Amino acid sequence: MAKKDNNFFWITTEERARVVQQQLPQIIVAAFDATTKRIDQNKLNTLKQTFLDTISNEPYAYVPKKTVNAITLLVDSTSKITETPIGEKFKKITK
Repeated sequence: MAKKDNNFFWITTEERARVVQQQLPQIIVAAFDATTKRIDQNKLNTLKQTFLDTISNEPYAYVPKKTVNAITLLVDSTSKITETPIGEKFKKITK
């Protein structure tokens, strides 16, 4: 489970990097003011912040807590070794 989530992390990281690289030129073009032939810094900052807010709040953002919770649930649902036949044998051996 941890390995799968780790792979998912790297896939989403690469995808986010690709999307950011595609969006940056579009944001700069959108902030360009044709009348002054300059980039409007206020508009650029607003567009960048909006974009960053969007990608940081997406529903598929990587959340390590999800992996920890899944592993905890899995561990909690498995029998402890002391409750198994092997555990009973260990108890007898160690008295």
